[in-house]
Amino acid sequence: MKLDSPRELPSEGPHKATITAVENLGLLPGKFGERKWICIVIRMDDQNDVNREPLILRMNYVNSRHPNSKLYNFLHGITNHAKVVDDPGFDTDELLGLRVVIEVEHRKNPLTKNTYANVSRFPETTEAGL
Repeated sequence: MKLDSPRELPSEGPHKATITAVENLGLLPGKFGERKWICIVIRMDDQNDVNREPLILRMNYVNSRHPNSKLYNFLHGITNHAKVVDDPGFDTDELLGLRVVIEVEHRKNPLTKNTYANVSRFPETTEAGL
């Protein structure tokens, strides 16, 4: 089996992007026992890899819409509206195709020395006119 080369990271700073998938990762172990996790797949519309394909950013979150959760903050940031996140009828399928502007920040894991790209904030979020 051929191993994949290391994944390229989007550069730090603002990026035009599109949410292309929301994946159910199922139950995964964590500090507080098993929790349900999801992955939000974000395509960078303004940056390509060495093969001229759009870079992909995969953000994993505990499937919780508690106001203190990282997923809640992410959803609130991209929709720019807490009511959408708090709506019990909200479905993540509504995110598919959503065009956003995100701020990417690099963080280094002190234990593994690996660098990761994370969405740090949302400088401006619009569906049209990016």
